Amino acid sequence: MALMDLQERNERLPYKLLINNVEESLPVVYMPTVGKACQKYGSIFRQPQGQQKMFELLRNWPEKSIQVIVVTDGEHILGLGDLGCQVMGIPVGKLALCKLT
Repeated sequence: MALMDLQERNERLPYKLLINNVEESLPVVYMPTVGKACQKYGSIFRQPQGQQKMFELLRNWPEKSIQVIVVTDGEHILGLGDLGCQVMGIPVGKLALCKLT
């Protein structure tokens, strides 16, 4: 939650914190914490990120600089069951890990 709050104010700072503290951060950014967060995602969701930029994001698709795309239908991820849109914490966590590399 604290990293999400920080990211709303400064998009880059949470990643700087994660990069400087990788070993300590992995359990927070990914499993097991993200699984618990997914089960409560509907109650902790803050605001959409990138929703207003969808066409801009799609226009960038042919760019060679895109290295990772994470896609999910939200169905039965990591044995959490079918959580629907609440499973968005999984792709968000995966992308956070990709940004660290």
